[in-house]
Amino acid sequence: MRPTTGPAWNAGHCRRSMTGARVGCRPCSARLRSRRRVSRPAAAASLPVAGATVSPVCALLSARCTPELERVQAELGARTSFRDGVHILEALLPVSPANHESLRSRTHAVALQLEAADRQVAAEITAVRDDTAKAAATDASRPVVMLDGAYIRAVPGHQVRNFEAICGKVEREGQPTRHFALVRSVAEQPHALLRAALQDQGWREGDPVTAISDGDPALPALVRSVTGGPVEHILDWFHLSMRVHHVEQVMGGLCAVEPPPLAPLDHAQIDVGRLRHLLWDGHHEKACEALGRITSWAKDATVLNDPAMEARAKRLLARCTELRAYIETNEGALIDYGQRYRAGKPISTSRAEGTVNQLVSARMNKRQQMRWSPQGAHRVLQVRAAVLDGRFGHQAIQLAA
Repeated sequence: MRPTTGPAWNAGHCRRSMTGARVGCRPCSARLRSRRRVSRPAAAASLPVAGATVSPVCALLSARCTPELERVQAELGARTSFRDGVHILEALLPVSPANHESLRSRTHAVALQLEAADRQVAAEITAVRDDTAKAAATDASRPVVMLDGAYIRAVPGHQVRNFEAICGKVEREGQPTRHFALVRSVAEQPHALLRAALQDQGWREGDPVTAISDGDPALPALVRSVTGGPVEHILDWFHLSMRVHHVEQVMGGLCAVEPPPLAPLDHAQIDVGRLRHLLWDGHHEKACEALGRITSWAKDATVLNDPAMEARAKRLLARCTELRAYIETNEGALIDYGQRYRAGKPISTSRAEGTVNQLVSARMNKRQQMRWSPQGAHRVLQVRAAVLDGRFGHQAIQLAA
């Protein structure tokens, strides 16, 4: 190890006048001096071979910048494109010119730190409550996990054109909302991210959890595997209501046919009008019976000689068959939505869909249409979720030891 010669290591920090006095900067005693050293093998010291450059200050500033600047760059990389973030830094901060590669690498580094912190929180053993406390927790407001998925365009050369990102939020009365997002194919421990979000809301081992999703079985299965306890799965009312709306639209087209259809259509129209109310009040078996009567009439109408009636009847048959299969598949997740709504409890993932827009769409799919690698999208989502929660600005800034 030998130091480099000359004043190059101090270039750019100050300049000297003709008399040798330093001008144009603070006294050098207020600066942090760090000589760079070049390490070369002893046997090859006489050869003109470039060695590895070693900077002792890297042990203190591992990111080659202060933690404050690293945090600003990571937040800009999560909120805007990397190139726009560089332009903002150059316009506002008197720092040396940066490039988008540095901004991206520092955003990824901060994301790794956030994910490591979540894994550490998830690994902590939470005390199991006794039966009395567990019963009190059951009666109180339980954590509600709202899940939804979003598809992101993959970079060229990836196995598929799109990959899925799971976004959601955990809500509990009296607690600030906690957001989370992950790409399961690249997440090191996907369960740890959701578990850390639950623990942040005061969840303990054995406490019941409510999960609201759009009917995808993988989403509630993720919650069950994380909690290992009782999970109440609720089918999202919005997705169920939209399928009923499709049946109502087709029936409206049948009623507009001239000349007026056959008399049995009046009975089918009454059943279609009752579907939404039956599902809202929790009478799912009666809704399936009404769908069976509508399907039977639609099958009879498809054999008529009227082409307009036959085409519409086939569409009605297809919509009713899809709705009935959807209800039977998610039978265990159907509840009395009216009773839960009147109690002031959530029945829809609409707020989770808003989370998808905030985390994924606003950065990756809408104004900034670009292609992502699963790893890059996963890391940017970690920073965006922390910024959205306000956790990013309140974490302690620590220098590397």
